[in-house]
Formats: sequence, C-alpha cells, structure tokens
Amino acid sequence: MRPNYINSCILIVLYEPDIKFVEANIKKCKNQVSTIIIIDNSKISNEHLLNTDSIIYIHNEYNVGLGRALNQGFSLLNENLEWCLTLDQDSELSDNFLVNFTEIYDIYLYKNKIASISSNYVTRKLKKPAFLINEKFIEINYSITSGTLYNISYVKSLGLFKERYFIEGIDIEFSIKVKIKGLKQLLMKNIIMIHSAGDTTERIVFDRIIITSNHSPFRLYLQARNNCRTLVKYNIKTGDFIIVLLKAYIKKIILIIFLEKNKFSKLSSIIKGFIVGLFYFKL
Repeated sequence: MRPNYINSCILIVLYEPDIKFVEANIKKCKNQVSTIIIIDNSKISNEHLLNTDSIIYIHNEYNVGLGRALNQGFSLLNENLEWCLTLDQDSELSDNFLVNFTEIYDIYLYKNKIASISSNYVTRKLKKPAFLINEKFIEINYSITSGTLYNISYVKSLGLFKERYFIEGIDIEFSIKVKIKGLKQLLMKNIIMIHSAGDTTERIVFDRIIITSNHSPFRLYLQARNNCRTLVKYNIKTGDFIIVLLKAYIKKIILIIFLEKNKFSKLSSIIKGFIVGLFYFKL
C-alpha cells in the first residue's frame, strides 16, 4: 500500500543529541506519521522527549551502535505499519515530506519491487544538492540510511541491518542484499532533507570546489574494515561494488594526503581496516 499517515513511521537513533533540535524535528514529524520510534544510545536518558502517545522511546544503557539500534526499532513495529523512515538525530526534514515519498511510489510502475525510497538532500555546510537529477526519480544501487523510507516487510525478510558494523557501512551492506534479491531502491529529485554529513569542508583547488569528509581515524578504520568484509562476504554477487569501492578509496586517499590533517593516522587506520576486514573480521 502507498505510504500514508497510518502505515508510516519514523525511526530516529540518538547519541548525545542536541535536544532542542531533536524536539523541533519531532514536532514537525509527528503530524505526518502515526508513530515515532526513538532509540537512544546516550549515556543519560532523554525520556522527557516522550510528550505524546505517538512516541515509543527506548534507552540503551550504553552505545550499542547504529545497526543494533535500527534493528531494535524495527522489532517494535506493529503489523499495521508498512513503511519506516530512518533518520539521523541531526538530519532535518522539510514540511510535508511524506507527500514526496508517496508521489514517487505512485508514479513507479513496479510498486511491489520497492525496497526503499531515498530523499535527495543538501548538507548543512555546503547547501548544494547531493545528487543532480533531471527526472523525478532514478533507480540507485546504494542508499544512505538517513532520509530513506524503507519497506518494512523487505527489511525484515532481508535480515535487518548488520549489527557488528556498528556505525559504518551498514547501508551499503543492506543495499547489496536488496540488489541481490532483485528489489529496487529509488532516489527522488526533490530535496526534502538537510543532512549533516560529518565534518565536511569545502576547498577550492585550481578553481574547482573539492569536498573532503574529514572523518576521524576510527571511522575510517570502521569504513575500510566493514566495506572489505562486505566485499568478501558477497564475493562476485556484488558486481560493481568492487569498482565503486576502488574508485572511492583512491579518491579518499588522495584527498587525505593533500587536503586533510592527521594524514599518517588516517592512512594507517584505512590500511589496518583493509587487513582486518579482508582476513580477520568475521560476521
């Protein structure tokens, strides 16, 4: 069934959030979906966010990671819910966002194949669209979790999200499972989200704007480890993932060498992640 107020929900994972920002986001969201699930990995409970019957709040005693928190949320969904929009704590949705998802669902011909619909977005710092799209939507191979509306039945049938990946590569691994099953992921043209994509910076090099992620060594380690483990697990089934991964890391390493600080620490973390992911890290 098409996404609507009754059959749609939002799942937000928190970790030491800006409470005022989260409260404002919840206020905007609660009039568009019937249920909001909050999984809180913060040290101290933020249960005062429970100011309405439409919110389900779970506080973990420690940071269990994004993968497990997402799975906790999906395990709480009742049978009346068919669609779940996952959202980072610092991602901000536009007004009437659900209408945009419903429009894409309505115009796509193979509705029973839709595993997810992702929103286009701008980052809080750069204010530029993440994806330049001419059509109302396109089919994609990989999506990010924040701002993506998931078909709940497909998420559960595909085995949910990879908990041991903690916070990195979870969306890529899930996207590959979607692709293997012959299901579809869609990306809309409309920008309905402001997304905080890490500590990104914009630099001008030879009159060109270059964007660097500035991820910490720990996150770079997790990215390399988890992506390599995904590559090993799915082997030839991943198809273009090998090329995508190779191109991404060539670009990432070049940017770190020329434009980022803590070069040695970051590069050594990537190499360590590759080694652990390829030879030692088991799922």
